[in-house]
Amino acid sequence: LLYMLAFWSWIWNSAASERIKRHGSKGVVAGDLVSTERKGDAPMKVVQVTEEDVEKGKYTIFDLVLPLPGKGATLTYPKNSAGDEMK
Repeated sequence: LLYMLAFWSWIWNSAASERIKRHGSKGVVAGDLVSTERKGDAPMKVVQVTEEDVEKGKYTIFDLVLPLPGKGATLTYPKNSAGDEMK
């Protein structure tokens, strides 16, 4: 079990690093996943960023979320390089 958790964390870290390398850490890009509602630190509703959202400046880097892969998880992946890295 510990090896599985470490592997999933490695995948998440690789995807996060790839996202920052390709798109920077200044803002969101189309295809990113963002949290629109939170309960404490936990995202409650996640949506995919569109080109229109980017143009309007609707979300910031602080809204960005990346799913953590895991056993039995049904995930929505970002539709950009970070999502490609996770698949």
